Amino acid sequence: MPGMPSPPGYNERRPPSSRGASWSPTPSAPFAVGLLYTLAEEHNLLTGELRIAVLVGFLGAFTTFSTFAFDTSQLIRDDRYIWAASNMVLNNAIGLSLVFVGIWIGRLQGS
Repeated sequence: MPGMPSPPGYNERRPPSSRGASWSPTPSAPFAVGLLYTLAEEHNLLTGELRIAVLVGFLGAFTTFSTFAFDTSQLIRDDRYIWAASNMVLNNAIGLSLVFVGIWIGRLQGS
């Protein structure tokens, strides 16, 4: 939270790899959602119940929104507002773009 002090030595103990940890699954999950949704809708790949379980249950958990939100909150807490805004804009723009790429590739499978 903004204005909350970090514990002493927090940033020194935090591994550099933990910054931006939400980037790896974030782009792949929207792509998978777009692809699987299109294959399920247009090619009857999954039944309605299984589609919900896969798209909402498995892939919904895979997107690690909580990690994205936490990473962004930590950037805000550290007064890194440009990085926080960039993280929000890029995650959403890339994610939405990859949903459409997944839909496009799913439609190519039927051609």
